[in-house]
Amino acid sequence: PGGRRCVHLAAAHAGVDALRVLLAAGADAGACDDDGWGVLHHAAARHRGDVIRYVLSGAPGCLGVDVEQGTGGLTALHVACRAGALDAAAALLAHGACGESRAGVDRHTPAHVAVHDAEMMRVLMEARADGGPGGAWDVHELLVYAAAEGALETLCLLADWGGGAAAAAADADGNTPLHAAAAAAP
Repeated sequence: PGGRRCVHLAAAHAGVDALRVLLAAGADAGACDDDGWGVLHHAAARHRGDVIRYVLSGAPGCLGVDVEQGTGGLTALHVACRAGALDAAAALLAHGACGESRAGVDRHTPAHVAVHDAEMMRVLMEARADGGPGGAWDVHELLVYAAAEGALETLCLLADWGGGAAAAAADADGNTPLHAAAAAAP
């Protein structure tokens, strides 16, 4: 269904051993379903950090951590963040997933997707603190977004991160994250 192949089902449900057998038998690890999701997307959606680590540690035919982009340009890291799959996100980040990839109509990064999940935000922030890939986060943008979304715990995490300087920073119009929070309040 939906163009899903055996490798997608194995990645999501059966695990590493089944995937290893399928790949050894010639299954295509780079195959995408009708939504453009590959093995990594399916593993991320089902919290399968073990599968992600196996695939990214050299499984035959793997396209790479940021290559597989689903409908709307979603990377496997976006999918992991949306699913709240902490282990999957950590595995992707450990293998170089880019936290700056923007997807969808709103061009959201994985951090935008994770704004309502403080634990996931911590995983993303730890990867950034450890010199993870993807360039500098626009912390001000994330603060404004968290404020507008009413994501208080994430807002506090981001405001404290980096000494709190971003919380007081204003955008080109002179607005701080506090302005966004006030504008979003009912």
